[in-house]
Amino acid sequence: MKKFLSLLTVILCLTSCGEIKDPLPDPAVNEITDITTTTTTAPTETTTAAETTTAETEAPVVSDEEISATEIHALDIHENESDKHLEDFLNALCAKDKITLCQLGGAAYEEYEAFDFIDGVNVVGYTIDSSEIMDLDQNGNYQMKYVFTLDISESDHEFFPVGETSYTVTTDYDKFIFGPLTQTGVEDTRVQFFDYLLNNELGDPVMSAYFFTAEMIPIYGRDSADSFKVPTNSDQKAAFYSAFARFISHMPHEMRDISNAEFPDEQRPRTLTEAAKNILGLDMNYTADNDEPLWLGANMPVATVVSHTESDETTEVVLDFYADSLLLTKAFTVKYTLEFPPFKIISIENLYDSGLAVSRYTT
Repeated sequence: MKKFLSLLTVILCLTSCGEIKDPLPDPAVNEITDITTTTTTAPTETTTAAETTTAETEAPVVSDEEISATEIHALDIHENESDKHLEDFLNALCAKDKITLCQLGGAAYEEYEAFDFIDGVNVVGYTIDSSEIMDLDQNGNYQMKYVFTLDISESDHEFFPVGETSYTVTTDYDKFIFGPLTQTGVEDTRVQFFDYLLNNELGDPVMSAYFFTAEMIPIYGRDSADSFKVPTNSDQKAAFYSAFARFISHMPHEMRDISNAEFPDEQRPRTLTEAAKNILGLDMNYTADNDEPLWLGANMPVATVVSHTESDETTEVVLDFYADSLLLTKAFTVKYTLEFPPFKIISIENLYDSGLAVSRYTT
């Protein structure tokens, strides 16, 4: 299994640079999801009762050497697929193919404007310099790290200057979605929320502001996020209650327990009603009639922590949310003014809004 690619130079003219082999199909959903591998079922073979009994009682013993060989083979397959996705991505940059860039760059479904910047960037060639299988991440997944050089003849984008520039990017093995794209050797001072999440306590002001944005901003909208009210439409009301319950599940102490299957259902209405009053100053009047099973899948918008400042009376948190997983196009910037502790929202201000949908990881 190769650890590093030997230096692979791809000399491309404008015509050949635009050729993209086997483009990915359009995703069916507006989110970052796994790319499913299709398998072919082998013809069914008939076995006798004796053969069936033997198969059930004599399970094959797999040696450590065989397990290691299987893992290596699986890594080789993933590595080859990752390599192809990188080539697809680089060819898409050359061809200004926004459809493929959206798919591999984690943009929302058909949110092609997230890659409008490529209209002003003329990539005429690239070199894949190296690839490396990285250690397991916090979720137990392998990642690939690539270093490549872009040859750019014209550009109006400061991140893609004219000439040859080296870039570094990682991709998850299981999703084949690229993470943040950085210039090799240049420190990226942005604090990715996923990194912040690993190093801080659940329920701190930054996390609370992030998860409120993730769950409640889609309900209220970016322009009226601090005009807190319960929707009157029954469908919107159900969505509101469900989103607020998921938000509270990220809060510390006893309020977080509502996401636990063992939490008594009869206590949830009281807990949510009290939380809405304390956090939003809102009389939610949550009752058992409103109660529905909680969807507890991941809902993680791609974001960076811009700032977190505290004074004697208030705490301010500023977050950038992105339209792509490469962190190339900002979707919007939001500023929270909070009382903390306990967590109470004083105001939410939309500092910037591109109108683009936010890239997000979901399960």
